[in-house]
Amino acid sequence: MRGKVVACYFSLLLMMLFLGANALHANAIQYVTISDLGEGLPAWTAGSYTGSGLFILSATSAPEYLQLYGDIIDLSVAPGNGGPDPTAAGLREYAGGPISDFVVFNAQPTDCSGAPFTGHCDQYFTLTFESDGATNFASDLAGLGSIPTVVEIGGYRELDRLLDTYQPVIPGYKGCPACDNFSIQVQSDVPEPNTLFLLGSGLLVLGGSLKRRLFS
Repeated sequence: MRGKVVACYFSLLLMMLFLGANALHANAIQYVTISDLGEGLPAWTAGSYTGSGLFILSATSAPEYLQLYGDIIDLSVAPGNGGPDPTAAGLREYAGGPISDFVVFNAQPTDCSGAPFTGHCDQYFTLTFESDGATNFASDLAGLGSIPTVVEIGGYRELDRLLDTYQPVIPGYKGCPACDNFSIQVQSDVPEPNTLFLLGSGLLVLGGSLKRRLFS
């Protein structure tokens, strides 16, 4: 039985990875992706759809930590453009489980003065990612208070709506058929099958114990 559970788990994981890979920044004018599948430095990519611009000006990384500083060209995203201060979102290992990763996004108000790119508007932003192996993860997470979360799937999770960066644009803008302004997607590892099996076993034992107490 346990072998069947593990086999089903891996089949589901492979399907989610396939779907996540194919959906990656498919509908975004500009995008940043962060992948953290190990204990080392997170990997990242950034880019833009045809005719748009996104520049990463600096990247600071450490084990399980990444901070990007960049410039969004000619497109404004919230927060920052009249919006609130930094917004954050987290990823949980499983529904109701602890937060194992989080991102914080902070965008400055849009500047159309022409510097450094004449004739264009700029919006500078900072995007910070931390996983539970980062040096200051616990204290930094505690400082965020209550934040919206999604469950890890092993593939990429899109955090646009949780971070308030999702803003639909006119269909066909810059040649993109149906896009949002700015996509932020994070990929993190999921618990191993043994961990999930032990968790499920523990819940079953706890449930049986409570049942015996209630009916004894």
